[in-house]
Amino acid sequence: MVLFKIAFRNAKKDKKSTSFLFAVFFIVMFFFLALNFIMNGIEGQVTKNYVNLQSGHVAVEWDEMKQVDTMDKSKFLTSIKSFSTDEEDEDKNDASIELLNKYLESNKEKIDECFPVIKRTITYKAKNQTSVMILYGIEQDDADYIQKKESVIVKEGTLLSDKENAICISEQEAESGGYHLGDTISATILDLDNNVTDRELTITGIYKNGAGYDNLYGYIKFDDLQDLYAYKDGYFDYMRVFLKDKKDISEFATDLTEELKDDTELYAEGYENASEFYMNFPNIMRMFFNVFSIVLLLIIGVGVNSTVQMNLYRKLKSYGILRATGFSKRQCFGIIFFQMLIICLFSLTIATVVLIALVWALNTFGDGIYVGTGVITYAVGGERFYPEVRIGNILLGVCFMGLISLLTTGKTALSVLSTDIVDLLAKRKK
Repeated sequence: MVLFKIAFRNAKKDKKSTSFLFAVFFIVMFFFLALNFIMNGIEGQVTKNYVNLQSGHVAVEWDEMKQVDTMDKSKFLTSIKSFSTDEEDEDKNDASIELLNKYLESNKEKIDECFPVIKRTITYKAKNQTSVMILYGIEQDDADYIQKKESVIVKEGTLLSDKENAICISEQEAESGGYHLGDTISATILDLDNNVTDRELTITGIYKNGAGYDNLYGYIKFDDLQDLYAYKDGYFDYMRVFLKDKKDISEFATDLTEELKDDTELYAEGYENASEFYMNFPNIMRMFFNVFSIVLLLIIGVGVNSTVQMNLYRKLKSYGILRATGFSKRQCFGIIFFQMLIICLFSLTIATVVLIALVWALNTFGDGIYVGTGVITYAVGGERFYPEVRIGNILLGVCFMGLISLLTTGKTALSVLSTDIVDLLAKRKK
């Protein structure tokens, strides 16, 4: 405690040096924490929308989906492998669905929601150009769920309409095709029997843009899409299962796969295993930024070392007196270390408080951070993202500050304090 008090007094006394070091470390930690809070928001948004719109907590898929690489970002978009349409496989498909439904019924106490999905890619004409859209067949409960989770936010109209063959499209699709509520889209559809038909889909809703891949969805009633593609009742392309407790995901997926493995065409996998792309991409971005931040901190630490060295040599007499009055080398080193640590932690504290206030203001009074349209939305999961404060990032900052304090004071302090008291005072006299 005495060492800490002396270190604090020294930091207050040497205002010029303390102010310089505070400014340097404040900028560094502000930058470091800001990047991490930004990455928290991006990671959370990408994962949230992937789970809510693509995989669910557990995805129940047909065996053909095993052929799709888990690093394929379009696995649940345009690379979906559905059930076999061969007549000889129909009985096996029926038995698989029946067994799945029995398992879900017997484990309903673990299940929050369960949604069958039909997704089919269509082509349509917009401004004399051929465009592509993914028809996403969902039920009303599903529509309510993804809106409640804010993975889809309707701008105009409604996500699902009672009107036959009604569709809700993204702002991006509406702008590119010049569409408004009430307009129709002429879609070319290839059903399961390979019959090509042209259908008119009426736009009854427009939702706000998200990530570029999420803007491709055209939401339509499950029953309507089932009829358009001549699906048999009860059939689906895959199923999204949401559990009440996320801790049960791995066990639930494993048990369900075990239940289905004997002579069935279905299997299950948790969202983390279903797509490595959506799980790894945000982490890779975070790792890149953290490595950059650490390198920057180390470079600054080397630069700050010269400032610390100058301060120590200006205070040789003070440390010589401390040694002469009974303070050990270790205690003197502790004073030097604590002085730097106080400056570092104070810088970190102020940077943290400022950033928490900024994040709160952005998410409360603003509408997140707008990054624009285009390719950038694929990386951040939408046109906007919302930074998120996590205690782990702040604790990591504390560790970095401790390391920097040690690196910037260690070598210089030890070299100074390792000399004899007489030599120390003699150097001061010169």
